[in-house]
Amino acid sequence: MTNAALAAELGNRIRQLRMERGWSQRDLARQTGVVNPSMISYYELGERLPSYATLLRIAEVFRVSTDYLLKGGTGRQIDISGLEDEQIDALLTIITGLEK
Repeated sequence: MTNAALAAELGNRIRQLRMERGWSQRDLARQTGVVNPSMISYYELGERLPSYATLLRIAEVFRVSTDYLLKGGTGRQIDISGLEDEQIDALLTIITGLEK
């Protein structure tokens, strides 16, 4: 996969996740610590790739893996958009326990 294709796919996933939450690009910039909100636009348009640190923050904010951001979904996905943070943390604890 070329860098341009990777950037485009990554940008689409970031945009989709942001829109699912009803966030503006400025909201996402604040959540991730990106100083210049226009960088979010560059990421979403596939014009730039985020740094590793920014990619990790984006994954953390959206509660997805960097693999998902970079390669897309594999396996099952569930909609957790209506859950509180504490409920999501509880699910992650259960899932982590099952993986061991």
